Amino acid sequence: MRWSGRTGIAFVVAFATLAAASGTACACSCVGLTDAEALRQSQAVFVGTLREVRGPALMIDSSAPSRFLFDVEAVYKGEVHTVQSIASASDGASCGLEIDVGQRALVFATGAASYDLEDGEYEAGLCGGTRSLGGVGLPSGLGEPGILLPGSSPVGEDGSFPAVVIRNWYWILGGLVVLVAGIVVLTRRRRHELLDP
Repeated sequence: MRWSGRTGIAFVVAFATLAAASGTACACSCVGLTDAEALRQSQAVFVGTLREVRGPALMIDSSAPSRFLFDVEAVYKGEVHTVQSIASASDGASCGLEIDVGQRALVFATGAASYDLEDGEYEAGLCGGTRSLGGVGLPSGLGEPGILLPGSSPVGEDGSFPAVVIRNWYWILGGLVVLVAGIVVLTRRRRHELLDP
């Protein structure tokens, strides 16, 4: 009983420490790119309106990825769908996108491996030149718009531990039931052996 009590306290302290450490946000710091540099370094460039942001199930770290879904109106580089998913850190403090739903934006995206991307997804951040356009027109040098791919790009799932638990709760619950049942059977058998040698 004493061991389990100490274990529980240690678990609570470790979880609180982890949450406090990972929740500490540092300001995003990067060297801004010109539009020409951003265009050259990007795998996909498009203009679209943000329709939805799918955040992590439980964000204890501002760098955890969110999925930004854009209704694309024009593509200037790369293979881009009519509805395109962009992975980005969930908070601007970790250089994640700072675009509100309904805002029109110019997106410079890459296929870098910072996150687990689905085939057809890209990622973007504050340091790559992506920004809300507001009432400002498009910069020069983007070239002529290309052809959009129909439909929606794949949208990756939240791979964080809380999200995995939520998606697989029935398997976890089933495993716990089997584990508890096994412990109960072994305990009863052991007790029976002690009482009736």
